[in-house]
Amino acid sequence: MEILKGTYRFIKGKIQSKINEVKYKNSQEYKNYNRKIAICKSCEFYDVKGDRCFIPGTAPCCAICGCSIELKAHSDDECPIGKW
Repeated sequence: MEILKGTYRFIKGKIQSKINEVKYKNSQEYKNYNRKIAICKSCEFYDVKGDRCFIPGTAPCCAICGCSIELKAHSDDECPIGKW
């Protein structure tokens, strides 16, 4: 019986995760994130290699502030040179 309960919780969690993913992808937050990423990728300060990352291993990052692009785009911070 415990195996069935555990399986049920696992499947329920997977379904809820997928529902949350779909809701997120339709949200304004997700659209803003993608817009910021696109702007960063076209920027001359987009550091793909990670040479200027504040925290090593977080590439790609911004060569100006050293922030991870993924984290910065999710935050409420502004672009250090005002692109977004």
